[in-house]
Amino acid sequence: MKVGFFHKVNTTPPRSGGSVHTYQVSQYLAQKGYELLALDNEQGAQFSQRFPRSWSGLKALIREADVLYFRIDGKAGWEMTSLIPGLIHSQKPIVWEINATLEELKVLPTPMRWRDQFGTILRSLSARRANAALCVSAPLVNYAEEMGIHTATLTPNGSDPTLFNSTLRDPSVFPGLEHHFRVVWAGSTSYSWHDFKTMLDCAAYLKT
Repeated sequence: MKVGFFHKVNTTPPRSGGSVHTYQVSQYLAQKGYELLALDNEQGAQFSQRFPRSWSGLKALIREADVLYFRIDGKAGWEMTSLIPGLIHSQKPIVWEINATLEELKVLPTPMRWRDQFGTILRSLSARRANAALCVSAPLVNYAEEMGIHTATLTPNGSDPTLFNSTLRDPSVFPGLEHHFRVVWAGSTSYSWHDFKTMLDCAAYLKT
């Protein structure tokens, strides 16, 4: 099966939270035997075919794919292609992977793009074309259902056990700290609910 894989940030090399997530998902799908199609800005080896990042390339990718997979986050994105008349044929299955609502934008210091300002309406309209949704939390399952996606499945975020296997520990990652207690924080300082201040407070306390 050929999967048209649409996401906002390149998966390879994985850097930001979004790219790490798409890297893991795309790697898993490729290992399961799916042929992943992407636009040519994506360089990951797990993608079997790339199309020009142009209007003609987008149409060719959608035409070639058996199913379209859209990663949905806090900004309006590729899911809006469902609103373009004639671009996606009615028989083409569409799956959304929902990671965030558009409410996430309200806590960021950067100004909202025009399409994000109308994102709530546009996303709800494009959701009518989605056949199923994978949601990373129970509230997002409700979010999908409120937009009219009746086949919404809870698929919580997780970690890759092959990457975090204790037998693969490499002491050289933290030179000079091999026998010290170490804490690794994963998150974004842009989001208040990630509570980076607590990490700073803990570091200051431990230092004393």
